[in-house]
Amino acid sequence: MFLDFLLFAVSMVFTQIYCSFAIATPLICIRVGIPITKLLQKNNLIHDTNGLMKQYTFCIVFWVIINSIVAFLVLRYVPSFYHYAILLSLILFLVRSFRETGLTPTNINEYLENNSCLIPDEYIESVSEYLYHHFSI
Repeated sequence: MFLDFLLFAVSMVFTQIYCSFAIATPLICIRVGIPITKLLQKNNLIHDTNGLMKQYTFCIVFWVIINSIVAFLVLRYVPSFYHYAILLSLILFLVRSFRETGLTPTNINEYLENNSCLIPDEYIESVSEYLYHHFSI
């Protein structure tokens, strides 16, 4: 009984760690990267968005494939008792981190840092102010 509880807890911790990479990354692409890129593209404030959108698409497809493989392996080889731990942990992760994967100041700053080479130098300050104002952060 104690061993089952311990393995249940370990399954939940492992799922939280896995989700912080495999679920959060595509969520940030979908909820931050793509909307900001489209907005900046619409206002002609960013260059070469085609390559950037391909990167976001690749990231999303990559993690969907990896998550599908992991889900198949878990359903196939992990005892069903631990499926509840994994599902509960996944739900807790989504509830806890949904706001963190959205348009937060940290995510906007990381977007600007990572993609500053695509934004002309004279627009960096105005783009930053525009994003904060547009998304009312």
